[in-house]
Amino acid sequence: MQGLRKPCLIGIWIGISTGFLYGQAITKSEPKRTEDLTYESQRLRCNLKMAKARQIGLQQDRTQAQFLLEILTGPACMIESGDTGFGFVAPRAFHIEVAALTALGRLGDERLLPQMRSLGEKGWREVPFYRANLARLQVESRYPAPASFEKLREKVQMYYELVGLSKVHIVNYLRSEAEQQTPLFPPTLERIALRHITEIVANAYSGGVSNAFQLLNDLDYAKDPPSALRVQLAQVPPHRRAKWLIARICQRKVFDVYADYEAQALIDCGADAIPQIMEALRATGTPHRMLLEALCAIEFSKGCPTLCQLAEGDDTALAQQAKNLLRFPVVVRASDW
Repeated sequence: MQGLRKPCLIGIWIGISTGFLYGQAITKSEPKRTEDLTYESQRLRCNLKMAKARQIGLQQDRTQAQFLLEILTGPACMIESGDTGFGFVAPRAFHIEVAALTALGRLGDERLLPQMRSLGEKGWREVPFYRANLARLQVESRYPAPASFEKLREKVQMYYELVGLSKVHIVNYLRSEAEQQTPLFPPTLERIALRHITEIVANAYSGGVSNAFQLLNDLDYAKDPPSALRVQLAQVPPHRRAKWLIARICQRKVFDVYADYEAQALIDCGADAIPQIMEALRATGTPHRMLLEALCAIEFSKGCPTLCQLAEGDDTALAQQAKNLLRFPVVVRASDW
C-alpha cells in the first residue's frame, strides 16, 4: 500500500471549511455568528468574495449582477483596520468594492444603469472607480464587440465623453509631474480610464480588429505598467501567455504592487498554466513565491492537490512555502485587473 498517497488533509479543509468555493455557497456549513469565525477564515471569505466578483465580470455572467450590487450596498467586509495590497494598497473592503465595480462595468448590462446611478446619489459619485465603470458599463452595452476599426473608435470616443476626460487630457496627464504618484495609492481617474481604454482596444484586437492599437497612438501607456501589460498580453497567443508571464515573473528583481497584476494575469490563465508553473519551479530550483501563489489560486476550488503534493515532497524549502500557502491560501492578487 506504499504506492498510495494519503490525502492532503489541509487541502480537504480548504475544499470544505470555507463553504464558499468561488461563489458556490455551502449553506449548511455557514456559521450562525460572524464572531465564531477565526480571523483567517474571515479574511479568506472576503478574498473569495473579491475573486468571485472578478470572475463574474470576466465571464460576463449577468445572472450574478445582484451579487455585485449587494457588495456595494450591503455591510462592508470589516475584518481589519489596516490596508492590504491587491494591485494597490487600500482597505480590503475597498478592494472588494473595486472588484464589484470593475465587474459591473464589464457586464455592460444597460438594465443595471438605474441601480448604478442610484449608487451615485448615495455618495459614490466622486469615487474614480465608480465614475470610470459607470462609463464602461454604458459603452459595453452600446458596443459589446466592435468588429471594425470605425466602431471601435466610436466606442472609445463614447467612453472618453462619458468618463468626462479627453484623450488630450490623458496625454498631458501622463506627460506631467502629476503622473509620478506612488503606485501604492489607489489609481487616479486618469489611470483607471487609461486601463479601461487599453483593455477595450486589446479586446478588439484579440477579436480581429488588427489595427486597433492605432487608437493608443500618443498615449504613453508604458508609464502605467498594468496598461502596458494589457497591451503586451493581447499580442501573445493565448496558449503562450502562461509561459510568457512565468518568464516575466521569474526575471523580476523588484516585487512591487505592479507585480500583482502579472500574478493575477497568470492566475487567469487557469489550469492550463499548472504544468508550466511546475516546470518553472523545477527549473529554477527555488520556491518562487509568486508562482506558488498563482498555483494556489488556480487550484483552490479543487482543494489545491498539486500544492499538497509539493507540501509533502522532499524539497524542504518548497515544501515549507507550500505548507504556508495551504495554511494561509492566496485566491486573488489584483482587485481591478
